[in-house]
Amino acid sequence: MTTLRIGPSGLVASNDPISDAPKLPEGPAALSVTPAGVSDDFDRVKAAEVSARFATTKAKIPDLMGDWRNATVQASVEESARATFWPEVEAALADAEGQKGDRLSRREVGMIVTAFEEARMPAAIPTVAPAILKNAKTREKAIDDSVASHRQIVAQKKDPFMPVALGDPAARAKEKVLWENKNVMVLVDAFSDKPKALVVPKKPVSFPVDMKKKALDELAKVAAEVSAGFAQATGCQDAEIWINPPQYLTVKQLHVHVGPPLADWDTAKDDQELEKEMNGFWAAMTAVLGQRLKHFK
Repeated sequence: MTTLRIGPSGLVASNDPISDAPKLPEGPAALSVTPAGVSDDFDRVKAAEVSARFATTKAKIPDLMGDWRNATVQASVEESARATFWPEVEAALADAEGQKGDRLSRREVGMIVTAFEEARMPAAIPTVAPAILKNAKTREKAIDDSVASHRQIVAQKKDPFMPVALGDPAARAKEKVLWENKNVMVLVDAFSDKPKALVVPKKPVSFPVDMKKKALDELAKVAAEVSAGFAQATGCQDAEIWINPPQYLTVKQLHVHVGPPLADWDTAKDDQELEKEMNGFWAAMTAVLGQRLKHFK
């Protein structure tokens, strides 16, 4: 029987030999591997929760490296905690699949995993956190280990952004570019249920530690202007700005999330009406960013 499984960082994998989902190793090694190449809705939801769970800041000019390092340490704690009860999760998934007599849907898998996490994470985290959070050296090791263990995995993920950066017409037709210069582009986050933008470097890179300080500083300043642009266009408060830690990356290319505190799009509206509203909103944001970012050459 095909078994749909979730890796310890919350991403889906399968033991189906013809599945395009990545395979997880059996035994203890399965507890330390994050599946690669998955970009379904469940994974995106897990990644979207990072800002709230890891307490990203709303500074005028964000400390992208500092916030990312903090999130990576916290994600490492979560990953280690999840590993302590992972055999029980896999047993529950196998049992549920056996009762169903068919492979579980991603939503069904997600519901089981979420139930275990809600029940077991509060007790599991205190058992692993002290060793990771002990001092600067142990925190640094958690960051280094996270990057090292996920580098190859992230390298295999899809990359929808670099073709846009390189000017591929087909890729650009799928994305809405709000602003760009030779180094950076600002895109609409097409998978967000509310207005949200992504600030993406045009040079291939997956982790902040691989960027020069000048390039990372430019991303931070552009992201801050995008946050201010949302505020100017809507009157909202400052946006949350963050980079997902290695454990929660869903695509290969690094990208900065700029999530303003705005309501979800009103999907109860007629499709044409909603599309008109969204297009009008992003046209206004394009104009605002064009003015706010005109000094970025």
